[in-house]
Amino acid sequence: MNKNIAVLALASICFLACSKPSSFVEMVDVEGGVFLMGAHTSELDWATQDDLPAHMVRLSDYKISKYEITVGQFKTFVDETGYVTLAERRDTLVDKLYKSWIVDTTGGVSRQVQVDSVISWRNGMFGQRLTPDDYDLPVAMVTFDDCKAFCRWLSEKEGVEYDLPTEAQWEFAARGGNLSHDYFASGSNDVDKVAWYADNSGGELHPVGKKMANELGIHDMTGNVREWTLDHSLGYRGFAHIDTLVNPVLQSKSITFDNHVGRGSSSNLTVSRCRNSYRTAFQSAKHGAGLGFRIVQRSEPNRIYYSID
Repeated sequence: MNKNIAVLALASICFLACSKPSSFVEMVDVEGGVFLMGAHTSELDWATQDDLPAHMVRLSDYKISKYEITVGQFKTFVDETGYVTLAERRDTLVDKLYKSWIVDTTGGVSRQVQVDSVISWRNGMFGQRLTPDDYDLPVAMVTFDDCKAFCRWLSEKEGVEYDLPTEAQWEFAARGGNLSHDYFASGSNDVDKVAWYADNSGGELHPVGKKMANELGIHDMTGNVREWTLDHSLGYRGFAHIDTLVNPVLQSKSITFDNHVGRGSSSNLTVSRCRNSYRTAFQSAKHGAGLGFRIVQRSEPNRIYYSID
């Protein structure tokens, strides 16, 4: 009798342990708080009007992926769903308008060039076909909608809502959240310690997690690939009349506005663009060799703010 009870107890423990959902993407808890978003003192020498004015933001708790989404993770999504990215749809008008970008090193100088051939997430920055040895690289050549499709798939798969981060969520996490030391880059003032960028990358992408993590244990928020966010690419001055933005996602009132913000720097960008406040505008159909993403889980819904400009 005792033996049977023990077996049943062990079986129950095993069921509970085995049935507990585990995330396909490793996530880091970010405690909510209030922070100054935009260019800080250490970034002002490099700041542009896109980084200013700095403004107060309040965020609720959320989770963010520890690493950029990798080629291997994106491949699992594609294999399970049959999804075809925009870069692979050769017969669409959008593909003709937004050609693929790769890095050309002719003459020993790295530069981005547009190509007519099909270059997608399956290729590296130089157009080479990726192999299983490359599955720990951050996925690139993905559009805004490609990233949203990945989030929908993972949400359905795990029963938890995943999405792209808002700009505010991205920057708060990059700065180290409530543990922030107010570094220039994510995790250090010494960019070489935390980022793959123009001075140390060789113009290539590198496996995620090889550089030092920031204060929250998050990797590669500076360098490797720039990362899509939910927000439209709008100037901060259009929201300067609000004392503190709460869980904001910035949107244009125009239904035709199609630019979203990419955050972080990439492996071919200079140190000036490794600042935590650096922003880049991309049309949603953009698929570049240095553009990828990471994901979040929210505890509270985002609030939409419209610019008054």
